[in-house]
Amino acid sequence: MKTKKTNPNRINKSQLSRLAGISRTTVGRYLLSGDAPRARRGLYDKAEALQFLRTHVATPGRSPELERLRTRKLELEILKVAQELDQSRGRLVDFRVTVIPGLAYIVQEFQALLRQRFESELPPRYVGKTWVECQLMNQEAIDLTIRAFEQGIDKLIASHAELPSVKGVCGS
Repeated sequence: MKTKKTNPNRINKSQLSRLAGISRTTVGRYLLSGDAPRARRGLYDKAEALQFLRTHVATPGRSPELERLRTRKLELEILKVAQELDQSRGRLVDFRVTVIPGLAYIVQEFQALLRQRFESELPPRYVGKTWVECQLMNQEAIDLTIRAFEQGIDKLIASHAELPSVKGVCGS
């Protein structure tokens, strides 16, 4: 039985909507515009389609911080696709280029999560609570946030477990 080889640099609308964080319907609407990338056999070039959506999709009602994070996430997706392409062609990948942007993204997410929890979620819960109860809520929020940060680091490490040797590329 012959298995179909899939190209990781080609994705369908559903995968694109998950990566871009918008509905499949919205993705479809934007991809109907004249300057949108064209699909071949129902699949889009991943980097090209993500770049197109990043520059064309308006997201009203979102904070500038969230928009900055969303933009950075799309940029990292594009970078990751380019690196995967280089890796598939046997080119060495500079570890600094693959790890530092991922780490920077995780730190940005961590900061946004801290702000969300301590500026938006917790203050309404403080009403009528004692100082000790507020402190316990803070400890719980801190623990949850640190766990999310650790999971992000674990994902980053796991995503780079299969990188080719980079000896000599990073000055080592």
